[in-house]
Amino acid sequence: MSPNYLNYSYGAPFYDNNTFYNSVEIYNNKENGTVTHSLITKPSDCPSTSDKIIKISTNGVASPELGGFMQQTQSGGFGEYYHVITAKIPVGYYLNHGSNSLGYQSSREWITDNKGTGEWETYVYKVKCGCVGVLDTFGHVYLAAEENYPQTVTWYLGCSNIYDATPITGGKNTDPAFSASQPLSVYNNLENGNVTVQRINADSSCPNYYPYCVKVTTNGTAYPDLGGVYFEVATKPNGVFYQTMVAKIPEGYTIEHAANRCGDNYTIEWLTSQEGTGEWETYICRTNCGSNGQFETLGFWFIKPTNNQTTVTWYICYANIFDSTPRFISGLSDSTLTAQWKVIEHQHTYIDNVVDPTCTEEGYTEHICECGEHYEDNYTPALGHAWNGGAVTTEPSCTEYGVMTYTCTVCEETKTEDILPSGHGYTSVETVPTCTEQGYTTHTCSRCGDSYVDTYVDALGHDYAAVITAPTCTEKGFTTYTCSRCGDSFVSDMTPANGHDYKDGICTVCGEPDPDYNPDPNA
Repeated sequence: MSPNYLNYSYGAPFYDNNTFYNSVEIYNNKENGTVTHSLITKPSDCPSTSDKIIKISTNGVASPELGGFMQQTQSGGFGEYYHVITAKIPVGYYLNHGSNSLGYQSSREWITDNKGTGEWETYVYKVKCGCVGVLDTFGHVYLAAEENYPQTVTWYLGCSNIYDATPITGGKNTDPAFSASQPLSVYNNLENGNVTVQRINADSSCPNYYPYCVKVTTNGTAYPDLGGVYFEVATKPNGVFYQTMVAKIPEGYTIEHAANRCGDNYTIEWLTSQEGTGEWETYICRTNCGSNGQFETLGFWFIKPTNNQTTVTWYICYANIFDSTPRFISGLSDSTLTAQWKVIEHQHTYIDNVVDPTCTEEGYTEHICECGEHYEDNYTPALGHAWNGGAVTTEPSCTEYGVMTYTCTVCEETKTEDILPSGHGYTSVETVPTCTEQGYTTHTCSRCGDSYVDTYVDALGHDYAAVITAPTCTEKGFTTYTCSRCGDSFVSDMTPANGHDYKDGICTVCGEPDPDYNPDPNA
């Protein structure tokens, strides 16, 4: 069996009953009844101090994985929490830990192994929250099966608690994310106007929950280095302060921190990298004040170039200084100290952020506390789109639909409607029949050129007239037939030539002399 981590000091427990009677709920996002909790008598081998344990059974589909239990606990900026669980989990199954948003650059890790052994084991999970972004709840524990293990399972929970071990407390900036103001001032000892600080609207990459960030610009000589911003907090003997910032600093620059008089032998230690990456990063340094000497202020951030640059623009979405000075009691000897503790609940101080309605989204008022708690009310209906008169983006054809596109004059959203096809616009041309060819009508679309033919009429046939050419003495006779419509002609009805009718050496018909005529037969 693993060590009993309940005997270890993790910080202040959230729940006064380590055996979960008043804090454990079923965790199954399907909410279909397949995950059940039963309070049963504790077996003798369970190391918890309670006389009861919880039997957790999954029979059917659940989510996530096989479901489990939850102790929903509100996170806080820079929060560091330990979830300590004693459970008996079968071999082939393992625990997972889920949460809602825990802020920008949060982290989660198992401190112990999370696999089931079939024995009572103590499992410890560590949660570290960011300082900006949405800070919601955690404490969601669910079981998962290794490959080839059934999706029905029973396991046992002996005890569970969450411990707050947050090392950084006591923020001095009442508006660290600039939701209502800009509490940062220009840090430039030359006071020559080369460093400017401006609160602007944050873009979508900014991890801040609020819609603002601070833009810091240096153009020219400043001191120290490229200057920056400051938010002064008074130092004190033995003071321990955490200077924290979430910033987007270009590559080639580092962030530095300066202080005025923090006592003799004070130290400044960076707990994170100081390098700019061009992305949003969390930067934290710790100042340990001396016990004697002079004490003034700290909280001076400035940018240092790596290549003698004299211009830079960088952005800040969170800046705060936390006083985590230990509380000491001195001057007592052989005395008895009696203390009474009173728990003072955090009182929410909300900043109102009015979100106007859009064409498709309703408007509302968002009330945001610096601890991350927030709620919405005063909802107003979405405005609906204001469409313009539309423009033809695709012309219709005779047979194809066109497209009419309408654009919202407010948000530039678009919608489309079909334009009906125009249909063909035919004109008709009649081709009359000839002696040998059919007649017909041709219909042609004046827009697209499509055509078709109908109304066929039979060919007329030839209308021949005959002209007789009589035979002569030397030429044959014949009949010529000519069509009165198209001029087509042919010759037929041939008759032989008549031949000459000679008398006294001359043809009596055509007058042609007889080549063989001899008037003197004795010559």
